[in-house]
Parts: sequence; structure tokens; C-alpha cells
Amino acid sequence: MVSVNEIPAETAAAGADIFICETTEIVALAAQSPTSGSGAWTAFGPADINNPVNPGTTVSDLSIGENYFVWTLSSGACENFAADTVLVSVTAESSEQAQAGSDQSFCNNASAIALNASPALGAGIVGQWSQPSSQAQLGVEILEPNNPSSPISGFFPNNNYLFTWTLTNGACGAYRSEEH
Repeated sequence: MVSVNEIPAETAAAGADIFICETTEIVALAAQSPTSGSGAWTAFGPADINNPVNPGTTVSDLSIGENYFVWTLSSGACENFAADTVLVSVTAESSEQAQAGSDQSFCNNASAIALNASPALGAGIVGQWSQPSSQAQLGVEILEPNNPSSPISGFFPNNNYLFTWTLTNGACGAYRSEEH
């Protein structure tokens, strides 16, 4: 007896790429279940797959950087007839410190006033200035929020103003701040 299986007219769908911080220990994948046959996960690299035949399995022991997982469909003798790959990108948590610079005093006739943070140095790290909303409502403006030396305007004499320099790191989000 010979049995011939037909390849289902189905495509594999491994789900959307996932971007996480290294502090996340377990991630759930989200493949689409096949309407016929079965699916199985495989990993490129050392990551652990909790249940390779579960479309929503969890994975752990991910490496910093790019981790790829392949969702492959099979039906009877038609093995691996469709596959799709999903990326789990892991951003390293940074130890870089936010440095907003030293306090400054200006005369009310100063032609230019600028903040003086240290630029973010690590790969993928971005710095941004912010201020209390009450201060912004008075008309104080940070003209270039992502510039460590951003010009500022809208000051009134005999007042103190507060600005915060915050560092963010991709999927790890905001992780360090310092007030100026």
C-alpha cells in the first residue's frame, strides 16, 4: 500500500518580531496554528524552547542581540512544507550614567542660554531633555530636546528652572536621569 499526502495550501506565520531588554527572562512566541497538520519551532542559537510544538511556546536563555526562531509546518509525509522566521532582539541593559552637567547662572541679558549634558556614548543610547509641565506652561522651551547642548528660551529673571537629562536604550526604555 502506498499513501500519497497532499501539501496543504497553507503558509507558516511565525508572528511579529519581538524587541526586549535583557532583563526579560522569558518570552512568548506567537505563531499561527496550522489548520491541518502540525507546526514545530526550531532555534538558531543556544536559546531554550519550552514546548517546540506549541505555537505560543515560551523561550528563554536568549543571547544579547538577534535570536531567530523558525516555525515550520508539516502534514503527514509532507514535512517542512512551509516555514517562517521570527526575530527576538535582545537589547543589553546599559550602565552608562546620565550626566546633566553642572548648575548654571545667567544674567538676564544673556543672548544665548544652553543646557550642558554629556552626550550619550553607548550604541543605541539616546539622551533627551525634559522639564516639569508647570515650567513649560510658563513658556520655557527646550528648543532641541535630543541635543545635550540644547538652547533654551522663555526665562524670567530671578527664577530657578529645572531640566532633566534622561537616557534611553532601545527596548530597555528610560533607565537613567539626572536633574540640572
